[in-house]
Amino acid sequence: MKRQIRSRICLFSQTHINAGGQIDPVNRVKHHWRNWQEQGGRADERQKQTPNKIWIESQSCQRFFKIVEWQRYFVVEVEPSNGPAIEVQTREIQAEAIFTQYRQAITEAQEQRTVEGDSSRVVANAWLSFTGWAGHLSQFKGKEQIQSFTQPKVDCDQTEKELEDVCRGTRRLIRRAFATCKPNTVNKAALESVNRRETGAGTNERPFYAGQQVKTIRKYSDSWVHIMRYLWRTAFEKERPRYKLTDKQSQSMRHLRTIMRERVGTKEVRREAIEDACSMFWIAMFDHELKDSEFDSGIMSRLAVLGIDTQTGTWKSALTYTPILSAIVAVMRALVVYRAWKIRQKSIQEGVSEGLSPEEAADQARSVVEGVDRLTERFMTLREFGGRISPMDRILRTRTYGLKIRMTTKAGGTVAWEGDRVLVIKIRFGIDDIRTVVHGLFEEVSQRFERELMLVDQDTILPHLDISSLADNAAELSEGWNFLKDSRNKFPVDGERWMWRRMFAEEKIQARFLSGDLEHVESREEIQWNRKAVEDYFRTYRRFKEECAALVHLTAGSPARATELTSIQVENGPEGRGQRGVFVDNGMVDFVTAYHKGWSASKKSKIIHRFVPREVGQLIVHSMWLLEPWIRQMQNMLHSQTDFSSFMWEPKPEEDWKKGEDEETENEDEEDSRDVNRGDDEWSDDEEELPPQPRNVDGFWDTDRVRRVLQRETRKRIGVGIGVSDWRHAYPAIQREHTKDPSVREALDSIYDNRAPQVRRMEDIVAEQAGHSRYMEDMIYGLLLTESPTTTLSEKNMFRKVSIDWHRFLRFQPAREEQHTVDPVVQRQLDIERSQAQFRRWKQMRAVDVEAQAKRLYGAEAMFRGVQKPALDAIVAGQPRVLIVMRTGGGKSWLFMLPAAGSIDGVSIVIVPTISLRQDLMDRCNRDGIPCAQWNGYRPPYHARIVLVTPESAVSQAFGRFIDEKRTTYQLERIVIDECHTILESTAEWRPKVLELCQMAEKGVQVVYLTATLPPRTERAFFDIIGVPEEDLRIFRDNTSRPRIEYNVVEYERDDEDAEVGRVVEKKKDQYPAPGQIIVYCRKIDQARRLAKVLQCSVYHRTVGNEEEKKGILRRLTGQKERVFTATNALGLGVDAPTVRAIIHVGIRDNLAQYTQESGRAGRDGATSEATIMRARWYDHNGQVRTEQGWRAEPVMKEFLGGHQCRRIALDKHMDGRQDRTGCETGESRCDVCRGKPRGTKRRRIVAINDEEPEGLRKMARTDVIARETDGETSEQQTCTDFEEERRTYRRIEEQRRIRAIGREDAVEQLRRQFQSWSGRCVICRVRGRDGEDHVDWRECPPTTRNARQRRKHGIG
Repeated sequence: MKRQIRSRICLFSQTHINAGGQIDPVNRVKHHWRNWQEQGGRADERQKQTPNKIWIESQSCQRFFKIVEWQRYFVVEVEPSNGPAIEVQTREIQAEAIFTQYRQAITEAQEQRTVEGDSSRVVANAWLSFTGWAGHLSQFKGKEQIQSFTQPKVDCDQTEKELEDVCRGTRRLIRRAFATCKPNTVNKAALESVNRRETGAGTNERPFYAGQQVKTIRKYSDSWVHIMRYLWRTAFEKERPRYKLTDKQSQSMRHLRTIMRERVGTKEVRREAIEDACSMFWIAMFDHELKDSEFDSGIMSRLAVLGIDTQTGTWKSALTYTPILSAIVAVMRALVVYRAWKIRQKSIQEGVSEGLSPEEAADQARSVVEGVDRLTERFMTLREFGGRISPMDRILRTRTYGLKIRMTTKAGGTVAWEGDRVLVIKIRFGIDDIRTVVHGLFEEVSQRFERELMLVDQDTILPHLDISSLADNAAELSEGWNFLKDSRNKFPVDGERWMWRRMFAEEKIQARFLSGDLEHVESREEIQWNRKAVEDYFRTYRRFKEECAALVHLTAGSPARATELTSIQVENGPEGRGQRGVFVDNGMVDFVTAYHKGWSASKKSKIIHRFVPREVGQLIVHSMWLLEPWIRQMQNMLHSQTDFSSFMWEPKPEEDWKKGEDEETENEDEEDSRDVNRGDDEWSDDEEELPPQPRNVDGFWDTDRVRRVLQRETRKRIGVGIGVSDWRHAYPAIQREHTKDPSVREALDSIYDNRAPQVRRMEDIVAEQAGHSRYMEDMIYGLLLTESPTTTLSEKNMFRKVSIDWHRFLRFQPAREEQHTVDPVVQRQLDIERSQAQFRRWKQMRAVDVEAQAKRLYGAEAMFRGVQKPALDAIVAGQPRVLIVMRTGGGKSWLFMLPAAGSIDGVSIVIVPTISLRQDLMDRCNRDGIPCAQWNGYRPPYHARIVLVTPESAVSQAFGRFIDEKRTTYQLERIVIDECHTILESTAEWRPKVLELCQMAEKGVQVVYLTATLPPRTERAFFDIIGVPEEDLRIFRDNTSRPRIEYNVVEYERDDEDAEVGRVVEKKKDQYPAPGQIIVYCRKIDQARRLAKVLQCSVYHRTVGNEEEKKGILRRLTGQKERVFTATNALGLGVDAPTVRAIIHVGIRDNLAQYTQESGRAGRDGATSEATIMRARWYDHNGQVRTEQGWRAEPVMKEFLGGHQCRRIALDKHMDGRQDRTGCETGESRCDVCRGKPRGTKRRRIVAINDEEPEGLRKMARTDVIARETDGETSEQQTCTDFEEERRTYRRIEEQRRIRAIGREDAVEQLRRQFQSWSGRCVICRVRGRDGEDHVDWRECPPTTRNARQRRKHGIG
């Protein structure tokens, strides 16, 4: 049985798609399409399925034709085949088709059913009962029939065309009315008269506000246009809602229709006539005394229709309906004022035409106030103030009732918690994600400010400024003033001239911004600017301002609306019209906003203080001090700009009316070709006015830009775009959930819910004792001279407390001035929670079963090797300082991977010296399922258990803040310095930051040092550099010898190097078939590149490419994708490539430890491998054979190369201190020297663990071992004792470190004094106990002079 589901499809809609993403007029008008997911309103309502679904799901289609213009999708029927499966599928299609018919029948019946009348008493809907809409519309079948009265039509007759011109006239009328209601056009008293309590206003103190934005007035006009369509189409119809037209209303309607039909006079005259007729019509419609039903009014009837929600088919709630009523009220008040003004203007014109002077005519004409009073008394005054029962009276009462419901009804929820993750509408993010965004953004914007904008490098130091020393005067309101101009503030440099002077002094600044030199420049006009470079600099500045906006928005506490953010000024505005919004208050930067969304109507400021963290404030002040003057100087130099904006983020000017908007059509041909809702001047060729230009180089700001910036900065760090609205919903939920201070939670309730404080504060009682309220005291008594006149001190302190609590949540350090402000009860609670968190972390660290973790990750056969187990026991037991020396490939990474794998939420920081090792560890951790991340200051990895970081980043300020954050939350378990021997190799020229890793011992956590190349003779130097005495270290040293590596030294012809290396590599490829790999180490990058071309393989060195390209090469090595690689010593530490079988060094290495590291890349899987050094040989000019000697090689390396004895003897003696080796032993691959000799004795394992250690360390080391060996569990009391013992040990270590630091400083001071005492004096005299102050040259020393005279006397010399 074949079935085909058919649907009626409009071919015009199918084939005409609007490329601009807009709904086509034919679809919007004829098919009544609309965007159901509009902006605003409740988010949960917007997510519902739209009722105008125009597609069929699971429909089979096929596309025909190859030509793009012809391609279409056609509905096809799938022919069922024979068989049970096809029959079942056919039955399913049949069932779905019949069920669809059932649903369609139900839907059609619901659409055609009559609107139900008033509900019974058991259905409690107070709002619908109050409005009475259902009873009025109960005669109609289906709400769509009612809605059809208000929809525009495309295929329309002359009457409909006239209606659309009337609608445009109404829009123009409303626009003119609002433009007239300004104090400079009409008397302010008229605006006050139309906005009194008698006319529904809340107070008599405010005049009518007509300064709404253009988009708001357009929205207001939409409601009036709907009413006009409704009345126009139903006024003279029999089948219409039950309303009545008075004689005056019918007369005004007929007059309006007549005006539209006649079409006489010029365009301006006709337009004036339409607007005047519309004005009289609307006045007549509201001038209606309702003696029976309120729905006798056509206005009230149409408002009942507007109560139907076209999206859901249900009645609108008070929350969504009251804005419609407010729009009706606002427009009617504007029309009343405009009508009174129009009557006065007409009266003046008539008087002038009768011979009166304009002044006399104006005196005799009725004032606008009188006209407004007459009109408001007739139909705008509430009944309790003597007015009639009019449509406006009912509208105002309905609005009052709806607002009462609206203000007492809680909005729908938008936030939910899923563990520590927040769900806001459509997005989801974690608590740590917020910290990642904030700290990453702060690090990026700081780096951009210093490096890209201030052009600070190693040769330039950014002037330091401590904002805690800055004073401010909030009471100073003079134009252009801010705290930078406060005479009490002393700055280290002149911020206005700092960059300007640098340009004249530093060549790098000149090269950056100028295309010529400054040598002969005498005036500003002669400076040759590089305009492209300056514009690039401006683009960087724009990005900086965007990042600052996101940073302030996320860190200042309760987030502002975008319009509030763009109202902030950095200095007082011109003529005192706007006070600045950036203040310095007790070491913190305070962003103050007075503007809010209701300010325009209420004219009341709402002062909100938002304090940013100290670090962010420091950045903002530096920007205002040093950067802003430089930006303005370049604006002036390049664009001759002298007028600058005082706004930090300059707000976008409000939208203006379009030229020719809402004009009527002129002829039928034009009318048919245009959208009925567009004005014909939109197609005009007239030149449009240029849009306003921003005065700040970062451009205009509006809500959309703030939203896009915030979403961009969050998405690029956590993959989730958080918008302004999302953050305003999420923030209070997060802070309420995580704040520890009840007063902060109370403040949040006051800010967001307008709740009064539950408990009276001491400040309130003190104020009452003085005989007045706290508010009165803040407003009058004891005010400081520098206090702001717009806010009270208690309000500011409340906002400050909320912001600081948020800073603590974000893990910013509070300002020093705030340390003592925490409530003692809250402080005790915080101290208890910190102590409990520290104890829980201590127990969790010691509960890790490393054996179980090893078997879980690597299988039941996993076993420990060498000193792995005792070293892991010491690490898990919490030994403060642990040093482990193990051979390359011996499993050092297990020593931090296994404890991290067993941790719940702890963090292990692993400092890794090379990119290759870092990437290799990253891949291994990900493969084993251990959360791991590489440090990126722009995206701090708060989720990772292992954080890999380079030495240079480890000692940076950003990473220092990350360590401090993890320490304060007791998540930081240990710091691991992998390949720690590189500390000995670091110099002032080569990676000097590595030397600063000694700071890690000062962090108060366990520090683990790992290496394979720390010879015993270098231990003492190592201990001195890291600043840890030997007695504080637990040392584990394993034999670093690689038993399965065969060591060889071969000679080759230097002049034929390429061919010789090629032959050796080919031989090894045959000897070690795939997947065996070969690495050829070269001494120089050029040599590595050349040999890579010869061998046709990849090359790895420090300049081979960017980080991603290096990662790709390493993955080809570790993933066995290629067999041969050439490399420099950049590929030297910790790369885990298990199938490397041959390591070839072309040329002699100078350092045996480095050679041990590089040769250790071979045989990491335990298979037989080899390491070969190719030693160059050549003939000198005498024809004698010369061999590469390695003149710079250390003696032990020369001993290894010499071949006079087993090569392992030199290796073990140097690397492990072993003295008893005689040759390669049983079980070891023999070196080239030992081959052919008898096998030696069985190799003995040498494991040296220092036993000379303090009793405290030995006791801590045994604690965990004893706990594992006994079957019972340690008592809670013993656990607490061990915990306290460890804390005392850390305190003892820290105290000893401080004593040593003080001792070093004393020694340096003594040496300095000694040098100072010898300065300017004879050294020989000082040695011999004389002052020697009379001379400096040793040749003038008295003994020396006397001896010289004696030698000359005897003829010597």
